[in-house]
Amino acid sequence: STPAGLLRGHNTKEGVWARIVILEGSMTYRILEPVVEEVSLSPDRWGVIEPKVLHEIVPDEGVRFYVEFYRAEEAGGV
Repeated sequence: STPAGLLRGHNTKEGVWARIVILEGSMTYRILEPVVEEVSLSPDRWGVIEPKVLHEIVPDEGVRFYVEFYRAEEAGGV
C-alpha cells in the first residue's frame, strides 16, 4: 500500500535527503524539476531524493520498497 502523497508531486524540506530502496520489483522515480527526468529503480538501483526537489513515484505492480530519510548536519549540532 503506497501512500497517495508519494504518487503526485511533493518534496522534502530544506536539508532533508532521502533514499528509495527497492526490495523487490521496480518503480519509476520521476524528478519534476528543474527538468523532468525519469529513473527506473530496482533492487540493484536505488534512488536519491534531493532536498526541496519536486518529485513523484510510479510503482509497478507488486513492488516492495521503503524510503530512508536523512538530515544534513547544522552548525552546532545534528
